[in-house]
Amino acid sequence: MKSTSSTADPTGFGKTEIRLARAFLVLLLLAGAAQLLFESSHDSISLLPCPFHSLTGVQCPGCGMTRACLATGRGDVAAAWHYHPFVFVLVGAALPLALAPAATARFLARYTQRRRNAVAIAAAAALILFWLFRLAVGWTV
Repeated sequence: MKSTSSTADPTGFGKTEIRLARAFLVLLLLAGAAQLLFESSHDSISLLPCPFHSLTGVQCPGCGMTRACLATGRGDVAAAWHYHPFVFVLVGAALPLALAPAATARFLARYTQRRRNAVAIAAAAALILFWLFRLAVGWTV
């Protein structure tokens, strides 16, 4: 009789990845609910400063993402877009993984690892290009 403990997860994702995606979405919703309940805004919440910005005086590629997540959690799409449009990529990636890991794995299995890597590299390049654009036009958050 084979041991079931050595069998691979049929979703293709580890339990850690699924738990992290779920935790991210739960925290996003809880932070949004707390802001609405206590009528506070993202500006009134004390956040840790960005180390890159603190050292260089220049915003990093991820500057504004925490505030964008908080705005998304309370349903303020316009503010989330202003702080960091890539928050929608982050939430869009977390949702299917958290809610339907098996379906997400089946969807991803249709593509080769090389193609999935190419998409990840393209997303990283898009983030860097957006950062450079934001620096060029003076888009501060």
